[in-house]
Formats: sequence, structure tokens, C-alpha cells
Amino acid sequence: MNQVCLIGYFPPPVHGMSLVTVGIKNRLVAMGCMPYIFDLSTQGLNRSVFFRASKLSIVLRGIPALVRWLRCSEKCIVYLALSGGNGQIFDMILLLLVRIFGAQVYIHHHSYQYINRYSFLTKCLFQVAGKKAKHILLGERMAKQLKVRYQSPALNTIVLSNAAFIEPQSERLPMQQNKPLHVGFLSNIAKEKGIDCFIGLIEAAKQQDICIRASIAGPFQDGFTEKRIMERIHQFGEMVRYIGSQYGDDKHQFLDSLDVLLFPTEYNNEAAPLVIYEALSHGVPVISKKRGVIGDMIKEDAGLVLSDNEFEQHTLSQLVQWSHNRADLCYAKKRAFKSFICMQKSAEASSDKVCSDLTGCKI
Repeated sequence: MNQVCLIGYFPPPVHGMSLVTVGIKNRLVAMGCMPYIFDLSTQGLNRSVFFRASKLSIVLRGIPALVRWLRCSEKCIVYLALSGGNGQIFDMILLLLVRIFGAQVYIHHHSYQYINRYSFLTKCLFQVAGKKAKHILLGERMAKQLKVRYQSPALNTIVLSNAAFIEPQSERLPMQQNKPLHVGFLSNIAKEKGIDCFIGLIEAAKQQDICIRASIAGPFQDGFTEKRIMERIHQFGEMVRYIGSQYGDDKHQFLDSLDVLLFPTEYNNEAAPLVIYEALSHGVPVISKKRGVIGDMIKEDAGLVLSDNEFEQHTLSQLVQWSHNRADLCYAKKRAFKSFICMQKSAEASSDKVCSDLTGCKI
């Protein structure tokens, strides 16, 4: 069996990238492989200068132990969860180190930042990783776009959907016709994640007398955001509630309670948000802005994927339709659940293949 090192972000804090990395770890452990962990996580969600300094400190402190592991290990495989921006400087330092020791490299891509816009830093990182490096992408579209952006048709890519890391739940029927439609927001609460757009849409729904209620779940990015958003929430009275961060069974209960999940992200580098798969796994249709591979995640009749300009108008129209016709909502819920099951089965097979390659063991 190969000896595997996982370099990446592990909870806490909890976000999509850290959940996928720990998901890879759990699958390796289940196969009998105990990977060496190089955790790059820093506390909190705020991307400040302090965050960068903390990550530099983590990298410098961890290098001696990584070198000892590389020296003592045979058949070394190094998996790296790649940063999206300037964090790739640290990633490149670590890649250079593991390449000196001749380790095989797997790079897991989680961001569209360097796909939406060419990055010289990313190009240099690919050179350091070498031609034999294997690149794990979140969808076929993402893999093709990466190759085109860096004019690298021979790039060794593997497609692994984040659906592999979400367990299917159960279908749930919509609420009764006379009950308000329950609309949810589940994410780290920050402007770039679309919280202002979500609240603005609820305001528009209220003005149009659309029969809905809304719940907001997730941690606030910082104290300023918390104060600003809570002031807006209080203006709605009982129509909108904030229920805090939701994990484990609490998250499942929250998703079970929803009729619709809105994902109005403003983050241009969004790739394949886990929360969309989580909602679909509960049979909850999703209405999202178009980013990354989201258009491939939300299938026809399981929700909507909309441009920024059309998001509010089309979302309000869809909410009116589902509020008045619960049979249409029931159909959308069934489509959401069935589409997830299909995606998850395919992703499970890809995940087994990746973990088999990492360990050198057949499943």
C-alpha cells in the first residue's frame, strides 16, 4: 500500500473545501490507509492579513515534520487541496519540496479564480507539479475550461464531483397548500455569499404579498456583518428568522424543513458548492445564480440556475408558482432527489477510483 500525505484544509472552520478534504481522509482510513495530515487551516473565515500570516506560520512550522515523513516513506503519494489565490505561493513551496523527494502529486481544484482569469502563479505551480501530476476537477466543464485557459490539452485530469461526499437522505413532501412556502439560506453569511441579495429578495416577496417565510442559517463572516444583517432580519418580524450555525442532525432537520433553498452567491470564483448537493439530497429544489459548474449540478425541473440580471424576477415568479401550485413543487422535489441519487452514484464510483489510485489498492 502506498503511503499517502494529505495537505489541505480540515475542519474547523467548516466550509466546502475542508469537508471534502476530510471526506477524502475518511475514505482512505476506511480502506486501511492512515494518511499523514498536513493541516493548513486557520481559525475563522475572515481573509485578512492576519490570515495570511497565520498560514505562513503553519507552513513553516509543518515543513520539518513533512521532510521527516518524506525521508522515511516509500511509494509516497501527496494529495494537495489547492488554494484559489495567493495561497498558491505556499502550495508551490510545499509542491517543490515533495517533488524533490520524488513523490507522486495529486492536486484537487476547488476554485474558479484561476480559471475565470489566467494566473501566472497557477501556471508556475503547474510547472513545479510536473507533467505527471494528476489534477482532480469537480466536473467535466471545469476540466475542459482549465485545459483551455492554460493551453494544456495533455493535462492529466480526473473528474470527481462533490456529490461523492454527500449521503442521500429521503424525499419529503411539500407543506400543505395553506402554509407559507419555507425558503432557506444556508452558507457562511457574507456579502459575497449573497446574503444581501437573499434579504432583498425576501423584501420584494413581502411587497408582492407572496406567501413565504424565510430562515437563515450559518456562521457570520465577522462581527460587522452580524450586526448589519441582524438589524435587517429584525425588521421582518416573524417572517424571517436566524437560527445560527447548523451541523450534523441540526442541519439535516433544517434542510428537511425547507421547501426551497436559495443560493444567490455573488462569489465569482464559486465552483461546486456542497450545500447545493446537500439540499438536493433532501429533495429540496435549489434556485442559484450561475457560477462554476452549478449549471451541471441543478438538473432540469429540480430548480433554476439564473444569471445575475434575471435572478430576482425569475425567482419571485417561481416562488409564486410553487406557492400556488404545490403539485408543481412536489414534482420539483422528486426531481431534485432523483437527480442527486444519479449524480451521487456516479461520483461514488469516481471517488473509489481516486482513493484506489492514492493507496495503490484495488477496491
